[in-house]
Amino acid sequence: MSAEMFHQAVEAAKAGQRKRAKDLLTRLLKTEPNNVDYWVWMSAAVETEKEQIFCLQKAVKADPNSIAARRGLVILGAMTPEEAALPPPQALDNLPVELPQLSEGGGLSDFLSRPRNRQLVIFGGVGLVALILIGAMATVILRAAFRPVAVVVVTSTPTPSLTAPPSETPAPGSKTATPTLEPCSLPYAPDIATPIAAYLCLTPVPISVLIPTEASQFESYNSMKRGYADGDWDKVIRNADQTINLLPENARVYFYLAEAYRHKNQINDALKNYRQAIAKDSNFAAAYWGKALIEFERGNQNEGLSDLNAAVEADASFPLPYIDRAAYFGTAVGNYGRALADLQQAQQSAPENALVLAHLAVAYAEENQPDPALETAQQALALDPGLALAYYARGRAEYMLGQHEAADKDLTLSHRYITDPARFAQLFPVLNSLNFNKYYTARVLYFYGLAKAGIGDDDAALKQFNQALDLYAALPSAQVARGNVYLRLKQYDRAREDFNAAIGKFQESDADNPALNEAYLGNGLALLGLNRPDSALSNFQVVVRNTPDNFTAQLGLGQAQLGAAQLGTGNVSAADAAATFGVALTLAKNDEQKAQVYYWRAQALQAVGDVRGQIADLALLAALADAPDQLDATAAAQLTALGPLPTDTLTPTVTSPATNTSAPSRTPTPGRATATATVSRGAATATASQSRTATPPPVSPTPTATLPPPLPATATTKPGYPAATSAP
Repeated sequence: MSAEMFHQAVEAAKAGQRKRAKDLLTRLLKTEPNNVDYWVWMSAAVETEKEQIFCLQKAVKADPNSIAARRGLVILGAMTPEEAALPPPQALDNLPVELPQLSEGGGLSDFLSRPRNRQLVIFGGVGLVALILIGAMATVILRAAFRPVAVVVVTSTPTPSLTAPPSETPAPGSKTATPTLEPCSLPYAPDIATPIAAYLCLTPVPISVLIPTEASQFESYNSMKRGYADGDWDKVIRNADQTINLLPENARVYFYLAEAYRHKNQINDALKNYRQAIAKDSNFAAAYWGKALIEFERGNQNEGLSDLNAAVEADASFPLPYIDRAAYFGTAVGNYGRALADLQQAQQSAPENALVLAHLAVAYAEENQPDPALETAQQALALDPGLALAYYARGRAEYMLGQHEAADKDLTLSHRYITDPARFAQLFPVLNSLNFNKYYTARVLYFYGLAKAGIGDDDAALKQFNQALDLYAALPSAQVARGNVYLRLKQYDRAREDFNAAIGKFQESDADNPALNEAYLGNGLALLGLNRPDSALSNFQVVVRNTPDNFTAQLGLGQAQLGAAQLGTGNVSAADAAATFGVALTLAKNDEQKAQVYYWRAQALQAVGDVRGQIADLALLAALADAPDQLDATAAAQLTALGPLPTDTLTPTVTSPATNTSAPSRTPTPGRATATATVSRGAATATASQSRTATPPPVSPTPTATLPPPLPATATTKPGYPAATSAP
C-alpha cells in the first residue's frame, strides 16, 4: 500500500500536481517519518526554499549518506560543498534524469534559462528530480492574490494526540521509563526548538505576510519577492537598488525593502521605505500596517494607532491591522471588548486564516466566553495543527469549562512556544514594542498554573504562580490563585498574605474586578483555618453583600458568626449563625454541601439550646447517601451522646434547596457507610448499614470556644476562574 501511494506521489510531482503529491507524502510520513525518499520528494511539493531546506535536512538526518539530499542542500546554500563531501558532478548530457512535463511557466527552455535551475540539473540526480520541479513552478509560488498568514502548510488535517509523560514515581528498584513518542504525534512537553508542525510531520513555513503581487520579467524583482516569502532579508536588500531602478513607481518594491529593514531592526531605513510605499500607493494597507509597527517601536503610540486605522480603511480585507489593533486595545489598554470586535471583523475578512482564528479564540477567553473560544480554537487547529496560539486558546477555554486534564495538556504543550521571546515578537509585534512581553508572559504562566491546580498538581501550580509573580508582581489574580493553593494545603498564613496583597491591589486599581470577592472569600476561609472567626466575619460579609448566592460565602459567614458568638466577640449570636446556615441550605446543590450545612446548623442550634432542632439536623445529615465520612461519623457520635429524649417523634422540616452555583461535589468513597436515620419516641438514635466499622469519639454537647474540626467547605475545592486583570 505504501509503495503504491509513494508511486502515486512521485507521478503527481512529475505531473506538477504539487498539492496531491504533498497530501500523499504527508500521509506516508505519518507512518514512516524517517523515510529519506519521502522527504526528498516532499521537497518537490513544497513552495519555498526554506521549506525545501527543511525537507532535505530531515532527509539527511534520516540518512546522512543521501547524496541527493546533500546536493540539494549545497545548491540551496544550506550546506557547504566541503560539509557535503559530494562526488564529482556528472555532465548534463550523461544525467539519467527523466524531466517531468512542465505544467507551469514557459516550458523546458524557460526552466533551464535560470542559473539556479541549471545548477539543479547539473548537480542533481535521480533523487533530486524533486527539486527540479520547484524551479519549473517558480512563477506560481507567489501567484495568489492574497494568501493568509500561516505557520504551516496543511494539506490534510491530522488529529493531534498528546503523549503524557511517564509517572514520576517509579516502582522500587525499577528504572524510570523513557516515554516513546508515536510517529507524527505531539509529546506532552515538547522541545520548543522543534516546531509543533515538525512533530506532526507537517512542513513548517515562515510567518510572513504575503501581499498581492504581479508577475514580472525582472529577475531582481522576483528575487526580492522570493526573499520576502522565505524571510531572507539580505536577499531582499541585495536586489533592491536594481529593482527600484527598473520599477521606480512600484509601491511593493519599497514595502519589501522596508520589511527587510524592519526585521533587521534598522527602523529608520524601514520607516523611510514604508513612507515611500505609501507615497506610491495611498491605498496600500500593508505599508500602513508596517509603518504602524515602526511607530510603536519608536514610542509613537498615537501615530501607530492612526496608521493601523488607515490600514483598515485602505483595505478592510487585510487582517493584520485588526490583529495588532486588538492586541493594543486588549492587553495594553485592557479593553477586551474592543479587541474582540476587531478580531470578529478580521474573521469576516479572512475566515480561513488560522492565525486570525487563534487570536479570536483568545479574545473570547478573555471575555469569559468559553464555548465560542473552544469552537474557534478548534477551527484554527483544523486549518493549522501546528499553531501554538490555537492550543493555548483551547487550553484556556477547556479550563473555564472544567475540562482540567485537557486544559493541562494544551497549556503544557503551548505555553513555552507562546512566551519564547522571538516567537512572541512575531505573534505580538505591537505588544513587544510596548514592552508588554513580561506582562503577557506572566499571564500565560498564571493560566498554566490554574490548569495545574485544576488537576491537583499543587507543586507545579505554585511554581507557575511564583514565576508569574516574579516576572510581574502587580498581578493580583495570580496572588489569589496562589492563595487558593496555599489554602488547600492548609498553609493559612501564606494564604492570608497572598489574599491581603491581592485585596490591596484590586482596591487600588480594579475595584470592580470579580476576583476581589474571591480574595475576600479566601482571606475569610484562611482566618477560619487559623481559628480567628471574629476576624473572618467582615471578609464573609463583604462577599455575601456582593454575591448573596455564593454558597461557600454563606456557609463561611455562618461559621464565623458561630465562632465569634462562642468567643463573645463580633456583636453576633448563635441564632444569627443558625439563620445564615438556613440561607446556605437553600443554595446547597449536593449531599456534601447539605451535610456541611446540617452539621454546622446543628452546632448553632446546640449553642442556643434547641436540642430538637439539633437532633433533626444531625439525623438528616446521617440519612444523606453521599455525606462526607467525617461528618457522617461525627453526626452519629453526637446523636449517640445526646441519649434518650422525653419528647414525641420529631419530624424535621427542611426548605427545598435552590439551584445555584456552588463548589464541586466530592466523589463518594467506595464502601462508605450508608446511613438511615430514625428519630423515635423517647430517644435519638442513628442506625446504619455499614460495610466497615467506625467508632467515633464521643462529642460533648456543651458549646466551647474552639471551632469543631470540619472546617471550610472550600478546603478541598479547586481554585476558580478569576476574571481577567486589566493591564497596567
